[in-house]
Amino acid sequence: MPAAFFIFVTIFQGILVFGHWFLYETAVLFFGITDSGVLLALRVVLGILSFIFIPASVIAYRRTGRWVRVFYTFAATWLGVFVFFSAAAYFSWVALGVLSFFNVLVDPGAVLAVFLLLGLAGAVYAVLNASWIRVTRVSVPLANLPRSWREKKILWVSDLHLGQVRNYSYARKVVERMQELKPDIIFIGGDLYDGVAVDAE
Repeated sequence: MPAAFFIFVTIFQGILVFGHWFLYETAVLFFGITDSGVLLALRVVLGILSFIFIPASVIAYRRTGRWVRVFYTFAATWLGVFVFFSAAAYFSWVALGVLSFFNVLVDPGAVLAVFLLLGLAGAVYAVLNASWIRVTRVSVPLANLPRSWREKKILWVSDLHLGQVRNYSYARKVVERMQELKPDIIFIGGDLYDGVAVDAE
């Protein structure tokens, strides 16, 4: 393993651990959790979640298969949700600080609950948005275009990110949509694959 890659993985994992610890501490303080069983469960769950993305990525880079896809999809989805939840925790602290500055008394748990719900809504929107196939139509006037190419429809498709999360079923939807557009020529741009092992067949 190259030293630069090892350093990158170590730093990235450290950020994940710190972020999950921050989320844990915020939840405990804002919700006033004191039950030892709940605290232990939170520590265990968030501790495990903080360590799953890198192993899932390494496995998904080398192998394909149903269980690899399930594991990687779960890890990648949680990473996305975690980013929104971390932002929710941060803004909860900011909101509580601002409200305290103006001597406005509020329940910290209610503040965090609102931001966590907003974060969850943002995460759900992000997942739906990422799976939405967009078609943008653009007319391109070109000087001296040969008569045989006039009024032709060119299709440019890119950023499919095929791999463990988006696989055969997604590719099939894209192809069906492409066929509906009846292009005269198709260009395939970048980010066709997602940098993980792919079942090319």
